[in-house]
Amino acid sequence: MKILTISPIYDPKRGLGVSKVIKSVNENLALRGHQCTVLTINGYSAKNVEEIINAVEIKRVSSPWAKRLYGISWGLYNYINTDGTSLLKSVDVVHIHMYHSLLSLESIYLLRSCGKPIIFTPYYHGTGHTPLKSLLHELYKRPANRMFNNVDKVICNSDYEAKILREHFALSHADIGVIPLGIDFQEITSYIKKANSRRKISLLFVGRLVEHKGVQYILEAMHHIKENYQVQPILDIVGSGPYKIQLEKVARVRGLEKDLVWSGFVPLEELWRKYKEADVFLLLSRLESYGLVVAEALASGTPSIVADTSALSEFIGETGCFGVDYPPDPKNLADLILTIHKSDIQVGPFDPNKIRTWDKVADEYQELYRESCNR
Repeated sequence: MKILTISPIYDPKRGLGVSKVIKSVNENLALRGHQCTVLTINGYSAKNVEEIINAVEIKRVSSPWAKRLYGISWGLYNYINTDGTSLLKSVDVVHIHMYHSLLSLESIYLLRSCGKPIIFTPYYHGTGHTPLKSLLHELYKRPANRMFNNVDKVICNSDYEAKILREHFALSHADIGVIPLGIDFQEITSYIKKANSRRKISLLFVGRLVEHKGVQYILEAMHHIKENYQVQPILDIVGSGPYKIQLEKVARVRGLEKDLVWSGFVPLEELWRKYKEADVFLLLSRLESYGLVVAEALASGTPSIVADTSALSEFIGETGCFGVDYPPDPKNLADLILTIHKSDIQVGPFDPNKIRTWDKVADEYQELYRESCNR
């Protein structure tokens, strides 16, 4: 098959978030002999760029203003109507990613009459993450409803995401499928888990530094541990984002400046090692459509704590994963961290439908694409 994937972002070298999903599925399918092309925007240059990485063809269309326009790309419009015409005629199926970018709305509008099956994966959270974005989210629902009506299938990452989509839009069970994400089992499990230190607790967070990810609650629990127990908590923060400034302020007020490691984004090999070296992994996010980093942490053998919210709630049934109310109480969270640290916690085995390999995920997408082409 010839598969065209459209996404506002694609960074296969960093391989995080949506880029990780697209990279893992497309590279796996390319190894099976499928012709995979990713069409994305180039927000850093006035030139169109084409390259091939791991047998996947990448076409970056010049869109220097797209970031300021929530993904709307005049360059993509021109490309689809001129240079991209032959590409669209040759592909068998189109897969568009990300509800929270106007590029998806633009792409579905441009391709609605192309005669090719269109798959849409939204990564839908149900609301915005700030008051302004929540307002924009409500205004966006009406055109978004028409967008959903112009695709052949919507694929969600979790049952939670599928549930809220049905609640917010006129979608039937037949319109929505669920294909959970995968992890790199072989790479993660190749590292040896280190023994715990009883005098220190190594905590780990991986993700974008924004308010709704809940890193501030980890800091409050660390402060409680330092004030009340003879144990030193150390938090390794992997990722970056605008909320870092606020987190640094909290760290100064709570006397935690020397207890934080700001790692930023790290190569995947280093990330796997960090999962293995951590005593406890935490993701206390208010909104997630899946929670890929939780699956990776658990697969590495590291006990994990998640907020009992959104799609994260689906991990709480996995052996070695613990849930806390949102927003977490600092004392209760601190006590849970200490209990996990002092105990010999078993992690796994896991539900194979929840935590599985990218190869399994690619199997399901391959079947979906074939079914869509045969309708």
